[in-house]
Amino acid sequence: TLADKGERWDFDLSKSLLEEGGGRQLKHLQYYSAIMGRITDYNAGTSGVLLDTVTKKPVRIRIYNGSRLAMYLYAYGESVDHNANPFLNENRYVLDIANPEALRFPDVDENLDAWGDANIFSYESRVPPALSDSLFSIMQREVSTFFGFKASVRKMMKECLVLKQVGDMELLHSKGGRSKWNLGKRDTLFLQNCHPSLFLRGLKQVFDKGKRPLLIEIEAPLPDRVDFLLVGDFMNFGDIRQQLKRYGLDLVIERREIEVLVISD
Repeated sequence: TLADKGERWDFDLSKSLLEEGGGRQLKHLQYYSAIMGRITDYNAGTSGVLLDTVTKKPVRIRIYNGSRLAMYLYAYGESVDHNANPFLNENRYVLDIANPEALRFPDVDENLDAWGDANIFSYESRVPPALSDSLFSIMQREVSTFFGFKASVRKMMKECLVLKQVGDMELLHSKGGRSKWNLGKRDTLFLQNCHPSLFLRGLKQVFDKGKRPLLIEIEAPLPDRVDFLLVGDFMNFGDIRQQLKRYGLDLVIERREIEVLVISD
């Protein structure tokens, strides 16, 4: 007798493999990438990287309802984490294109809905764990092919805010207590008994918003737990510098060569 190969006589060759049999072939899917227009059934935007359940390697990117610009910034910054991706700050990318309105959100809210229908997209990809290291380079190639803009990471001289160590940072060492923090609301940057990563995140949220990128050049290792307080107008550098010096730190303006993402026609 011949073995039954399990073939189905109702296989629909007119459908794509994604649609065939109402999606019954998706169990065989190993690698895919898709770019869609605005998803109106989901009235929000989200992004994330998902890990393989066995190897714990990143194998899936999803960006729902993002601008063309967001697609490039995530792809070339190789992260959807705002704390890990420097290009998500406006001071770290340059739009060298004739029609920047195709990438940026419009300034006038009344045009937002029509602009969104034409310029908001969703991207999703999945690769096997063996291609995990190529996840973002695949995205770079695909968004450049689909949207038609070139992107490259270049080194440029820019005026930067540089946070330096200028003295003893003993005051940063936590005195203990319950962990509490305020990362910039109501002109306050406050941390009590917090991990140093939260301290660095707060500095970036407060000082890395303007035209000058923030560079953190603290030489000595940070304490395991941090206490810190800045209060006032964060753009008043005279006052902020005086407060920082209590912690052995200073904030200065210097020109530096840094990496910038350039998007061009």
